[in-house]
Amino acid sequence: MGDTGAQAEVLPTTDDSGVVGTLTVEQQSALNTFRDKVKDVIRPEHDDRFLLKWLKARKFDLNKSEEMLRNSLSWREKNNVDTILEDFESPEVIKKYFTGGTSGFDKEGCPIWVDPLGRLDFKGLMTSVKQRDLLLHKLCDLERFSKVMLEQSRKLGKVIDRETIIYDMEKVGMRHLWKPGIDTFNQFVTLVEDNYPERLKFIFIVNAPKIFPVIWKLVRPFVAEETRKKIKVFGTTNYKDTLLEHIDADQLPAAYGGTLVDKFGDPRCGDMVGNTV
Repeated sequence: MGDTGAQAEVLPTTDDSGVVGTLTVEQQSALNTFRDKVKDVIRPEHDDRFLLKWLKARKFDLNKSEEMLRNSLSWREKNNVDTILEDFESPEVIKKYFTGGTSGFDKEGCPIWVDPLGRLDFKGLMTSVKQRDLLLHKLCDLERFSKVMLEQSRKLGKVIDRETIIYDMEKVGMRHLWKPGIDTFNQFVTLVEDNYPERLKFIFIVNAPKIFPVIWKLVRPFVAEETRKKIKVFGTTNYKDTLLEHIDADQLPAAYGGTLVDKFGDPRCGDMVGNTV
């Protein structure tokens, strides 16, 4: 559709999270049309907020938004995503060595995913398990977090459907430029972009090394423009105050400026977010 700039008349919505915000008259019209176009595939729980995610992901282009939604719903059915948490069991080596986990919730109640990527031995994992199992494991993480968001929504009495992510790049080096590992990571990025639109609140990349621009150049083409705007990159010393603006200290690992430690007293919360050795 055409320009929906700030000069157009806007219509208020009941949402205050920033995901839906306000709609121009043209955007509201697009939403109404979109709802009608996909009424044959959406479920009762697929409300306007859900539909707006797909519209926003494709800049309110009705045809592209419809194609994206239909492809995603077809993908979910083909891969039995609705029951993957019951159907798939991650291999033990993935459970033991894959990084990433939750430390709690940010100040608005959105779940926090902390991933010490620099400590991930991607090559070692990929020589031990199938790539498909790695992707299914990450898909389970996504679906599990979706359930966490639903539980938070019920608990807080407001919609929680976004997440805050912290990627710790400490120890990232040349070994992380291994092409099969980069390719697998980019497949996961594509999976998220295609099937979980407007889910991201922020990505904080901390302890970014000098090699980071090289890695970003390899990953950037797979990251949607709107997602790039939500990524904040920090070096080794200037990120803690920023994290604390968004996350209470007791929900943030002590290693990143908070007060949280795991049951073993680890300031990196290794027991909660994976391998931190």
